[in-house]
Amino acid sequence: DLPMTFLCMRTIAGRTLNEIFREHLFQMALTFHGGQEVVAYEWGAPSWYGYLSPDDLAQNQIAAAYSKYGGTWAGNNPYEYGTMNDMVYYVRGGMEDWAYAGSWDKER
Repeated sequence: DLPMTFLCMRTIAGRTLNEIFREHLFQMALTFHGGQEVVAYEWGAPSWYGYLSPDDLAQNQIAAAYSKYGGTWAGNNPYEYGTMNDMVYYVRGGMEDWAYAGSWDKER
């Protein structure tokens, strides 16, 4: 639904995802970012730049395990891992941060 935030949650896809996340508690999710080989986790929003998420320790340990499990490709290094802000870039209204904190972080 982005980048036009004034139209947020007006598409069928946006509304469907909203309802799914309202009805279910997801303990873990995986998204793919084309063109980059990293394991990244919250935070990835400018309002949280420089802060760690409340679950950073667990998220870091899970990301490290994903990286180790993913192994290497033809002599390349294992997948790098870290926060979305550090590894990819921040984005306003990203699905990952919304899915992670949308129900309890209403101020940001």
